[in-house]
Amino acid sequence: MKLIKTLIVAVFFIVAITFALQNQQAVTLTYYGLIPPFSVPVFLLVFFSVLLGILIAGFGDIYVRYSLRLRARRCEKKLKTCEKELEELKQTRAAETPALPETTGETPQKTEGEAGAADAAS
Repeated sequence: MKLIKTLIVAVFFIVAITFALQNQQAVTLTYYGLIPPFSVPVFLLVFFSVLLGILIAGFGDIYVRYSLRLRARRCEKKLKTCEKELEELKQTRAAETPALPETTGETPQKTEGEAGAADAAS
């Protein structure tokens, strides 16, 4: 993996160097008369444009990560609050609910009234 990464970086630098050697013509830049016209080689213009794009994207990424981290902290705090409330509700319900009678494994016997009603139905 390290070899592949090194090869990709080497190819990138070779392309950048050959681009710079092939594009040394001067370009005159102006901006609505706000800055005086000046000449710069094409490869520098492209290089600084790419660099500016990388910086803008980097700051955008930092902003998104920061906002996601804040949101995760809020959600974790809310989760802890909800878990604590759930535990309190469980304890309250356990205190309010009467204990169920223990089962002995024996089948309940019918009372005389239930036995007479079953015989009459037959």
